[in-house]
Amino acid sequence: MIGDIIKYFREEKHMLKSVLAKGICSEKYIYLIEKGERNPSAEILGLLSNRLGIDLLGYYPYLNCKDPIKVRSTHEIFERLRRQSKFIDLAVVTNKALNLDDFKKKPWVYEIIINQLAELNFIRCKFDVVVYKTNLIIRNEKVHLTVLQYINFLLLRSVAYQMLNKIVMSEKDVNTLKSIIELHITNSYFFEHIIAIRINEMALLNIKKVYDQLSELAEETIKFQEQYGRIERIHYSFAFLAIAQFELKLFDQALSALKCCINHLITYDKPIDVSLLFAVEEFRKTYSALSLPSFIVIDFEKKYFHHQQ
Repeated sequence: MIGDIIKYFREEKHMLKSVLAKGICSEKYIYLIEKGERNPSAEILGLLSNRLGIDLLGYYPYLNCKDPIKVRSTHEIFERLRRQSKFIDLAVVTNKALNLDDFKKKPWVYEIIINQLAELNFIRCKFDVVVYKTNLIIRNEKVHLTVLQYINFLLLRSVAYQMLNKIVMSEKDVNTLKSIIELHITNSYFFEHIIAIRINEMALLNIKKVYDQLSELAEETIKFQEQYGRIERIHYSFAFLAIAQFELKLFDQALSALKCCINHLITYDKPIDVSLLFAVEEFRKTYSALSLPSFIVIDFEKKYFHHQQ
């Protein structure tokens, strides 16, 4: 019940019911909400959220959980580590999450499977296993998946198809993803997935050597990421922009994009992303051919490649 969530955070903040209710509703109404005898309207819920400093609406998908607060916080850690490509840390957190009963049941068990497939895709490079397991889930369990879970499975499979050089199959998944996300393009809850889908599409356009479209999509994605402050993976967008502009012989623009990419990678710790980028032949060629300032090269290679020397 949402009342349990409200009570938990009210008591955590040592806030009296009268203080929470002041100017919003009666103290008795708070009591009834916490007892589960009243459901607050969206307006009252918003006001209570502001007073508590908690996004109460965000707990609604978790209300059927045995421990909604723990499940939500763990799920948010999952999503953060996925965005950061910290798949080793993700595996550790996933193993701990298996101690929670909720992550053994639908739909939350699929978050565990997504994490396990991410490890197979990005750490162990078991691309055929990812395709096989994802096919089973989508064929037999799709009706139980949330929209975001379905998107995550398609993203993982599309990447695996690319690594297996099954470009037509990857393109089919990308087109499905684009059609899904069109319905949620203005929903901030989907922004990180929109970015992930566009990065996936950029990788596909690079494989197909459609550099004019790649340049356009990369520029659009960078604007989107900067506009909404979602810059955690902006190095990918700059990397693909640099590749496209280099191949289009726009060398000054390519160098500028590459500088932005490398500076972002210097600023943040992204070893797996660096490995993935340097696995792309066109990125290696672009990085080698363009004359980055020596101090940038030194800082970058010292951070990521010194252990290879």
